[in-house]
Amino acid sequence: MNARGRAGSLGLALLAVLLQPAVARAQHYDTSAGWGGGYFQFQPFVEAGEDAPEDLGFGGTWVAVVQAETWRFNRWVGARLGGFYSSGSIDYPAGDRQHSIYGLETALLLRVVPPNDLNFVTAYLIGGGGITWFDMGGSDVVVPGTAVEYDSDESRQLVALGGGGIEVLTGLRVFDGEIGVRAEAIDNIMFDRPLRPVGAGSSDMMHNLRFTLTLFSGVPRLF
Repeated sequence: MNARGRAGSLGLALLAVLLQPAVARAQHYDTSAGWGGGYFQFQPFVEAGEDAPEDLGFGGTWVAVVQAETWRFNRWVGARLGGFYSSGSIDYPAGDRQHSIYGLETALLLRVVPPNDLNFVTAYLIGGGGITWFDMGGSDVVVPGTAVEYDSDESRQLVALGGGGIEVLTGLRVFDGEIGVRAEAIDNIMFDRPLRPVGAGSSDMMHNLRFTLTLFSGVPRLF
């Protein structure tokens, strides 16, 4: 066998070691990290009416997420640190404008399907909180053609999180960590809004729904 053939065989052998089937080792990890994306449906900041000719808000837009987690108590309870980024358009009477949205979140996860080395599917509940930033400019202004104002002090919002997810392991491993996919639906509840009717006090809560698919890798005993 020539040098090229030996190198090819060595490469295939290494790939087989890295991506070996996770036989009887499903959910056998303490920490994981992943990234993904999906769809974010925002409730309007201001609904169409006497203050604005039409809804003012992002509506539906894309979202990218990153997540890192650790599981404890026999992998029944998890703690997550995550973040997201999105960019959406608001249709003002004077024309569309593109704005960015950032978020940093922490959450607890509680499995409702028992963790088991023989299971490759599990489900869990999510609850937590975080901060969302709306990059909408640095000045307080009244939106032309409306009775709506932008309050830059409210561009940073505290949020509460609630939802659930399903985790499916693929049966593949990389460096002793299981590879899997998560499908999640989360309600991001904001307690105030950066756009509000002129002179209005505190706004009502906003319920913003986020749907994501995340590819992750489990890493046993990372910390």
